[in-house]
Amino acid sequence: MARDNGMSESVRQLAASNTFITKKQAREVLGLTVDQSVSAFENLVRWGWLIREEHGIYRFNEQKAQAREASVEDRIWRLCRMIKPSFSVAELASQGGTTANYVYRLLRTYRADGFVAQAGRRAALTGSMEKLWRLTPKGRSQRDRPILPEWTPDPQIAMAVKLNRLICTGMVVRFEDARAEAIKLCGEIARALGGMDESTEAEAAAEGKGEKGDG
Repeated sequence: MARDNGMSESVRQLAASNTFITKKQAREVLGLTVDQSVSAFENLVRWGWLIREEHGIYRFNEQKAQAREASVEDRIWRLCRMIKPSFSVAELASQGGTTANYVYRLLRTYRADGFVAQAGRRAALTGSMEKLWRLTPKGRSQRDRPILPEWTPDPQIAMAVKLNRLICTGMVVRFEDARAEAIKLCGEIARALGGMDESTEAEAAAEGKGEKGDG
């Protein structure tokens, strides 16, 4: 059951980054079998995370995501304040009703903002060593969960994800406007990559001049 939930969570995260998703796309990206992809999609539809748009194409439910993220973060933050003097990712995930990957990603953000810090290691039930975390003085003074800034993807990544969605869902084959959008995205990505090359060459040239000056 835990493994099924883990596969469903992986598909959920893939759907969240693409908005639209197919079972074939999930299998290719995540390496799932046919049965695993069918089971994960059935779970996500039943739980309200995916909405079936048309045959074979599913849309990620953004409204559910917004409500869920806030409630899960609230639970995780309360646990951080309750479990003393330190806590593990596994503890927070188990008691918070979410996955270890989600908790770890959340703790990394909290650490970057100074709310938590690592607190050594201890032996886990599996026999391996697990990292421990603790609240910093800044974290202990924060009664309610920190409001994290909304993540904005890199423009090139956003364009690549959008192009991937148009191709993997088969929209470029069925719809002329989707083909036109895909062609436009290819051009924008090519121009962006070309600009990166020019920037790299300019930086290399500047470094070369600096080295000559030092010599």
